[in-house]
Amino acid sequence: MIPPKTSPIWTNLVNGTTDYKFANAATSMMIFNMRTQFKKDPSRLPAIADEVHKFFVKYERILADDVKRVLG
Repeated sequence: MIPPKTSPIWTNLVNGTTDYKFANAATSMMIFNMRTQFKKDPSRLPAIADEVHKFFVKYERILADDVKRVLG
């Protein structure tokens, strides 16, 4: 199950507080892109974290290994 978008997991992924070695290359690229956007404009953190959450919800079945990493 994917944590709600209000979970700090998503902001921690975006701001780099937590870092994972994702199994899926698409996940790694998406996180890299979102972190780049965050570095350009940190005020967008909530919106960017929401995008990360949407990505995981949309591709939950494909990203099963990556979801396990995020959930710890």
